[in-house]
Amino acid sequence: MRSFYFDLIAAPRPRLWVRGILLVAGLAAIVGVLGFERTVLKPKIDAQRQLIASQRDKMGSKVTESTMNPDELSAAWRTAQNAAVQLNLPWSRFFASLGESSSVGEVALISIEPDAQKGQVVVVAEARNLNSMLDFVSALQISDEFSEVALQSHLINKAVPEQPIRFRLSTKWRTKP
Repeated sequence: MRSFYFDLIAAPRPRLWVRGILLVAGLAAIVGVLGFERTVLKPKIDAQRQLIASQRDKMGSKVTESTMNPDELSAAWRTAQNAAVQLNLPWSRFFASLGESSSVGEVALISIEPDAQKGQVVVVAEARNLNSMLDFVSALQISDEFSEVALQSHLINKAVPEQPIRFRLSTKWRTKP
């Protein structure tokens, strides 16, 4: 008996014309994309770049190099940080507490020298009499805003008929809000 051979898959025939059409279509697509980029996209991108450049020139945002050396720059930075710390302190609360204490003892504040970094305050004031001075000092000692109140010096002004007492005291200021 003879064997039969059935070829169910036909041998591929070269279809060169299909390959040629695909090659031409691919080249046409590449030419079309490049033409679109040159005629449509490139002018838009160039116009946007010119607009950005003109706005940058108007704003004056040209890059400049720093003329400060690193030591000067770090010193300027520390100064700016100290100023920021000083500005962020609760000054209104500080002055309100001092004002309340001075009204208790009938005291006139002459100078206030706060040192925010150390948390200390030196106050020079003038009182009508010794009791007023002592009332002021005790009011500061009782206050929640101040601690370690110490009378540094006092002087009775005998040249004035009322004989006011000028005194100097130091205290710690609680700067935490």
